[in-house]
Amino acid sequence: MKKAARSVVSFTRTERTGILVLSVLLIVLIGVRLTMHYCLQPPAENALEQKLRNEWAAIDKHPAPAKTKGNKNETSLPDSININAVDIETLKKFPGIADKTAQKIIDRRNQNGPFKTFEELRSAASITDKRFDELKKHIYFGPPEK
Repeated sequence: MKKAARSVVSFTRTERTGILVLSVLLIVLIGVRLTMHYCLQPPAENALEQKLRNEWAAIDKHPAPAKTKGNKNETSLPDSININAVDIETLKKFPGIADKTAQKIIDRRNQNGPFKTFEELRSAASITDKRFDELKKHIYFGPPEK
């Protein structure tokens, strides 16, 4: 009985060496694959991290304007305003912002909370692209004043 079992599982020296080499190669390849999968890829972000990263990127694209000396035609305009704390009278000083548009901006801010992006402000204010681009130069998103 022992002889029959031995003949089924016996390998020559060359066959054992081949099996050993293939086994080591397989283990190395699995290790390389695992290393590439877990170590070389950045960790996945959750939805909240991605949302915050996008909001900060939008804010970084449009930082608060630096205070500069304006020309004589713009003396009545403030250098920069916090859109989340500005009153309706200050908004109406900007070209293209009439009573109705200023009121829409204030109403939207009061209903939905402070603005975080220019896209939110753009959806609340119905003004032309040219005037909106001019207005963006003077706006920053600060905390609402109490």
